[in-house]
Amino acid sequence: MGSPIAFIDGARNLCLSEADGSGLRRLAEARWDERGHNLLGHYWPTWAPDGRRLAFSSLAVEGKSQLSATTYVVESQGGSPVALYRSPAGVPPVI
Repeated sequence: MGSPIAFIDGARNLCLSEADGSGLRRLAEARWDERGHNLLGHYWPTWAPDGRRLAFSSLAVEGKSQLSATTYVVESQGGSPVALYRSPAGVPPVI
């Protein structure tokens, strides 16, 4: 078994699997966030140098049409993602 591959699936969920597709797991689901904002999905997964964590960004619509972005980190073995940075509502995220 090699190193797992991190990817965003068609529903914008953050996933891991082996190169052959086995061992598929979802680390973060694209859905309404904890503040009730419409989560558009997760993007740009990036491995930490130690291979134990993944960083990724999520885009959400706040209010009627204000886009915001949040950057998270999550353990590759699973757990709750931890927010590292959240752009202010209405300020276009730089990603």
